[in-house]
Amino acid sequence: MSEDKPVLLEVGVSVSTGGKVQLKKYELSSDYHLSVNGKWKVPSDWSDEEAEEFRNEQILRLRSELEPIAQAEVDELLEQKANLSGD
Repeated sequence: MSEDKPVLLEVGVSVSTGGKVQLKKYELSSDYHLSVNGKWKVPSDWSDEEAEEFRNEQILRLRSELEPIAQAEVDELLEQKANLSGD
């Protein structure tokens, strides 16, 4: 195995209810939780700065994947609230 790039060793995914959205007058609420993680092995000759840069890139990548899913949850709640209140 070549040690010139990071190797993904483990992946974890969790989707459940958690993370609150609170709407006006507590008429409608929902909880959601999204989590994705990975365990990486970086090359042994990488500096701390290189490893940190890689970690930060992974955080941004995961965030870009999860934010649309979380926003869809919020959008659905707002739509449900509008339907309940006749807005």
